[in-house]
Amino acid sequence: MSAWVVAAALVLLVGAGVAWERQQSPEPEWERRADKAIALTKRLDNGKEGVLTYAFLAGAVAERRGWENPEVKRYLGKVYGQRLDSGGYGLNYAWDAFSDGTVNPRTTTYTVSVSGHAGRVMLDGYREGRVPREEIVRLVDSLLKMPRVTGGPGVCLAYSDSRYDSRRCVPNVNASAGWFLARARAESVSRPGVDALIAAIAERDAHSYRPESGFWPYIEGDRKNQDWAHNALNAESELELSPAIGKQAVAKMMALSSPPRWIDPIGQVELLPHSCGNAPAMLRPFDGMLTHPRQTAQTAAQLAYWSARTASHC
Repeated sequence: MSAWVVAAALVLLVGAGVAWERQQSPEPEWERRADKAIALTKRLDNGKEGVLTYAFLAGAVAERRGWENPEVKRYLGKVYGQRLDSGGYGLNYAWDAFSDGTVNPRTTTYTVSVSGHAGRVMLDGYREGRVPREEIVRLVDSLLKMPRVTGGPGVCLAYSDSRYDSRRCVPNVNASAGWFLARARAESVSRPGVDALIAAIAERDAHSYRPESGFWPYIEGDRKNQDWAHNALNAESELELSPAIGKQAVAKMMALSSPPRWIDPIGQVELLPHSCGNAPAMLRPFDGMLTHPRQTAQTAAQLAYWSARTASHC
């Protein structure tokens, strides 16, 4: 499995000085596309999908039909059912995260599964009174227990709680954790030491940012820039952690064309609520992704969530 599928990423909530860009855009067009993506995800769902698929499907339905919709509760239940003993979430299957021959067990907790997959949707639900506070507390505590990658500056939380995954810093995963902790803190869910940790994560993520391109490496120290989907996770997280960096990275990403892979524009769709003026231009790339023959329930759920957010916020 490619790394972007496991760690694809998120849209920020309103608040903490980060406002949605509100411009006139073709809302009905995005509403129709969100509904199509939701329907496609449901058709592709084999009943055994992972946390990302069910969390994003819950979030998409909530955006389109309201948090009181019974389907939202059902899909959130499928997420809760995959909670690990750590209080966090993972993949529920064994996986060699870095293709280095070290296989993590199915019980591994992954940082981005906590913050960027389950966490972002649960925060939405918590703000709407539909997700219990204890669910957010569990996620915060799970992140605080994550191992840390040695080195600096600042702090990098490990990719997972596996002993194999604390040797490399993955900036988009670390930034996602910082984003989630900051947003949970804004909802008065925090722990001692969280303020300092968020600042240290922001410092580490800023250190690996490449302002000339608006990108980060996938693994700290790599010469190559990461793919568009992961970079969107970094850029969006920075709108919370270091807004000047976030705004620059979003602008540079939205100016990209000629994506290297069929799925890469998903990163731009994720960022549309922060760049609504680009919504009309993204309709065609979105359609190409939604109808691509390699489509899966997991990628369809991401398209459903991001397009539903765009319909709601642009």
